[in-house]
Amino acid sequence: MAISGKAGSVSVDSSSSTLGELNTWSINSSADALEKTDFDSSGEREYLAGLTGWDGSFGGHWDATQAAAVTVGDSVDLVLELNASYSYSGSAIITGKSVDVNVDGTCDASYDYQGTATLTETTS
Repeated sequence: MAISGKAGSVSVDSSSSTLGELNTWSINSSADALEKTDFDSSGEREYLAGLTGWDGSFGGHWDATQAAAVTVGDSVDLVLELNASYSYSGSAIITGKSVDVNVDGTCDASYDYQGTATLTETTS
């Protein structure tokens, strides 16, 4: 069943309130594939599962509250909600910030993050 993105939210450091004016977030999970091909592999590549990790970004309309709450280099506890029943959470480092100002639009900000430990998926 498809889920509407309108119930999404981002919060940091276990705050009871979410960061204001955000309208997008993304998360990417990955695993390294370590090649272990040897002479006995019959000409086929062989791999082992390696390290896992996650990263992503969030952004939206620039808001003084979020600008004060999130700074590049901060270590944060991050919660990304799809809706009241489904979320991702974990510790992350804010690795980048970008601010865009357009004469014919809103001032927007986006933040990049790198996960530093286990990513938890929660469903209720």
